[in-house]
Amino acid sequence: MEKYINSIITISVVGGIITTLLPEKSSNLKKYVTYLIGLICALTILSPITSIINNVSNIKNNINDFFNDTFSQEAIDSSNNIIIDTSIDKVSDGIKTTLVNKFKIDSKELDVNIEINNEDISSIKITSITIILRGNATWENENSIKEFLEGIVSCEIKIKKI
Repeated sequence: MEKYINSIITISVVGGIITTLLPEKSSNLKKYVTYLIGLICALTILSPITSIINNVSNIKNNINDFFNDTFSQEAIDSSNNIIIDTSIDKVSDGIKTTLVNKFKIDSKELDVNIEINNEDISSIKITSITIILRGNATWENENSIKEFLEGIVSCEIKIKKI
């Protein structure tokens, strides 16, 4: 910043000295020299703006490179895994709540495990649903639970009694 201010002052002083040394008779020459010195001062004043603009474009390119590299793919993979895990949890909770309400099973005696095929992230498919019954829930009619779920979903239904 100090060099910048010193260069503006130097150009202004040198320009003032040059215009003072010009003869009074050559007013046309004095106009052109004054104009040229003013233009040089203006360009000197504007030079940091061009370096700022160049730095902004460099920063923009660096940010784009940063997000277009492997970080971006890692972020996409991570967010896809979070979405898949959250979806599985929500579907499991929905099935569990439905079975608890429909068959009057204690929620502590029921677990739902979902297996998926996520090879194609655009169409994740549930491959199987495993219902795990414990305690008094094992006395329930497992066939009615299985038939009920088969009417809702189109995947393999497994029921395990523990």
